[in-house]
Amino acid sequence: MRSGYKRSILWQQGKRRLKNLIGYSVVILGGFLAGILMMWLIARFGGGGVHPPNSWIPLGTILGLLVGAVVHGFVDSLIFAPEFNLAVSMGVTRRRWWLGYALFGALELGVMYLEVLALAGLERVLGEVLFGDLTLAREMAGFWEKLPVLAAAGALPLLAAELCIGALFLRFGNKVLWGVWFLAILCPNLLHRDLGRLAGPLGALPGGALWAILAGVLFTLLLTLVSAALVRKQRVTFG
Repeated sequence: MRSGYKRSILWQQGKRRLKNLIGYSVVILGGFLAGILMMWLIARFGGGGVHPPNSWIPLGTILGLLVGAVVHGFVDSLIFAPEFNLAVSMGVTRRRWWLGYALFGALELGVMYLEVLALAGLERVLGEVLFGDLTLAREMAGFWEKLPVLAAAGALPLLAAELCIGALFLRFGNKVLWGVWFLAILCPNLLHRDLGRLAGPLGALPGGALWAILAGVLFTLLLTLVSAALVRKQRVTFG
């Protein structure tokens, strides 16, 4: 009886996450359509596309991907604490809940990934129709081929970051907002200024790309372990 009740709690979590997934899919589609519209307006009224002249970029795919990732990261980080408190207070073990939460998050990102790839294929076709007189910008060379790998490579670090930030919210409350806000402002500047300096020497090393991948894997693993450790002995707190 107790085991069945616990399964019911996890089933309810799954249904809530399914509703969230529908919302994420709509957000991605909205970003995609907004990007297509913006690129069309730029191409028609912006003096011949983007730089270099007479070229276009897959703004629909880019905007859909970015908006979907930001919204998923924000929402899944914020619902972590209330979902934990509800499930554990109803008798679900911390370990089982955390694994379930991570699995649901991975499934959501997997579906979103497939949606982005489908929309990218659609934009590639639409680009020929809407922007047939323009060429794809040089900076976007190989974009369609690289997108599946880049999007997949970003999904796991995003999931790990959500788990870590959610666990920090659970443990320390709204004080974490200041840290997240600080990082949101600081990180883009650091990446723009310092990542290039690191990428050059790293790429010059034998197997430089593999070292970069290894660094990303270790960073993802670190965030995941921090989340699991924080949840392991976390008390249920309401309010």
